[in-house]
Amino acid sequence: MSWETRQYGRYYTRTRRANGCVIREYCGCGEVAERAAAIDRERRREREMRATRFREKQEELAGVDAEVAEACRVAELVAHAALLSAGYYEHRGQWRKRRAKSQID
Repeated sequence: MSWETRQYGRYYTRTRRANGCVIREYCGCGEVAERAAAIDRERRREREMRATRFREKQEELAGVDAEVAEACRVAELVAHAALLSAGYYEHRGQWRKRRAKSQID
């Protein structure tokens, strides 16, 4: 979005993308252009506010993710300890029960 000064006056144009191509739209001059510029400013401000809220939400959720990851790590440690104490061992990522030794009398 920009104002351009040409030989016959000042004009407002918009630039947008459509199907990967950059398209420049002539919006006019005078009062019509002022209104178009005001609309574009408002849209830009709203887009920036949404982006700010999105970043804030991401930061908030990153804290929650860290807490969940820590809880998962603790749960895995507890499960690991419980399986070891129950006589299991880990073999190539699988938990297996140790065989009981046969007693020869």
